[in-house]
Amino acid sequence: MPEDADEPSVTEITTSNELMFEALLYADEKSFSQERLKILANTFKKKLAGTSGISSIDISVSGASGEKGSAQ
Repeated sequence: MPEDADEPSVTEITTSNELMFEALLYADEKSFSQERLKILANTFKKKLAGTSGISSIDISVSGASGEKGSAQ
């Protein structure tokens, strides 16, 4: 390096400290409708939103037929 060059700056970028958490809500259709489960999932999401260290929360919905979608 030339003598008049600034000291290099090295930053390590890693995802090894990134945690992922998955919660699964399910119930018999007679006990809880899919709509009720969506409401519970969104309530859970609202309670966690803004918690330090949580950057995003996604909700995925799968019906009895296996169809998948997403709820915001």
